[in-house]
Amino acid sequence: MGPSFLRKKSVKDLLSVFSATAASAVIEMVSGLVVARSLGPGNFGILKGVQLISMLDKYGNLGFKMVATREISFLRGTGAKEKEMAVRNVAYSGEILLSALLFTASLSIAFFFESGTVVLAIVLASLGLLFSKVSRILETEAIINKQFVLYSKVIFWVGLFNSIIVILTVPSFGMHAVLAMSIVTALLTFLIYMRGVKITFKFNLNRGEMKRQLRIGIPLSIASLAYGSYRYAERVSVAVILGVASLGLFSLAITAMDQLLNLFLLPVKVRKIDIYEKLGQRRFKAVHKQVVRETLLLVSAAVLVLPAAWLAIDLAIATLLHEYAEAGFICKLMMLAVPFRALSSYMNVIIVSSSVNRQAVIAPLQASATVVFVLGVLALKYFGMASLLNIAIADLAGYAFYHLAYVALYRKFFVNAYLRIPSAIVVAARPE
Repeated sequence: MGPSFLRKKSVKDLLSVFSATAASAVIEMVSGLVVARSLGPGNFGILKGVQLISMLDKYGNLGFKMVATREISFLRGTGAKEKEMAVRNVAYSGEILLSALLFTASLSIAFFFESGTVVLAIVLASLGLLFSKVSRILETEAIINKQFVLYSKVIFWVGLFNSIIVILTVPSFGMHAVLAMSIVTALLTFLIYMRGVKITFKFNLNRGEMKRQLRIGIPLSIASLAYGSYRYAERVSVAVILGVASLGLFSLAITAMDQLLNLFLLPVKVRKIDIYEKLGQRRFKAVHKQVVRETLLLVSAAVLVLPAAWLAIDLAIATLLHEYAEAGFICKLMMLAVPFRALSSYMNVIIVSSSVNRQAVIAPLQASATVVFVLGVLALKYFGMASLLNIAIADLAGYAFYHLAYVALYRKFFVNAYLRIPSAIVVAARPE
């Protein structure tokens, strides 16, 4: 059974993506350590502030790529090829238009600064945002087509190239080396996917289909924006209350947390396509078993890896990052958020799927978590307790609140609606 299990395509895909991203994560961690050491807490904080623009790649969206991923996979499960093509054309066309608008908006921020260093950084970050968003269209298509071997190669080789060049150039060119390489790697990613991804796409902004996708995508984008508001609140609150140098210390902690989490979200990227197809086939019990089983595995793995992560943090600070000694305990504390954040990953796939279609509830929940965090930070400031440690504790509480609440959403909108009352659903699905 062992060799047979390893020959399964889903297992091969998972191992390919995981090994590539794990190797890339290690390389990126080394690169991140070099960047943090070369810049120091002050300039590292400025870099993380400018990268708020780059974060629009993930949080500045109208849900077009998410709509494409779930709709195309679902339509393939039902065999509706013409509808699949229409969804693809409008979704990718809308994403291209949005990319151009975000680039223009972010570039205009440069006019509010007099420092040439900051202006150049904003211009580079804006260009990186534009090229990255366009390249991710092809990445989305590769994931939809289950071309995970190609996806893995891009993750590893482009990540390796980026890290090596950054390590070599950041001592001389500072933060601008990091920002410039984001442009180069986005272009390189685009070219590789253009050669490897078979995509039939025509630019089309069909009004009816666009409205339909926006009705689905806007709730998804509101959820993304709400989550983005939390990530922005983390950095802005520290920068405003404690200063840019403290932002550099805090950014080291949340960057380490994010890099570890990315490893645990890899199985979800691979498996969610199968989940969407099963939902299209109305195999709800199979989906639930998969969600429960793989969520337990993710959370357990996240808990078990924490001691090794804490040891790595101590080693890195003791040998390379003496200026960041104050951030050591904060880094360890923020690692506790990883199991919470892994808990909701599969449940989120179900909530935003075409079958359940309850993405509208995510934004209020995330906004509530942001409010909990911001109010906590303001209370700390009011009582004169706004230290890096206390803000990190408030941050951890915000993550726990949000991701534990996802369990209740999954239970209400999927388990209760699709498993405990199956008769109406089954009858509705039967042909006349």
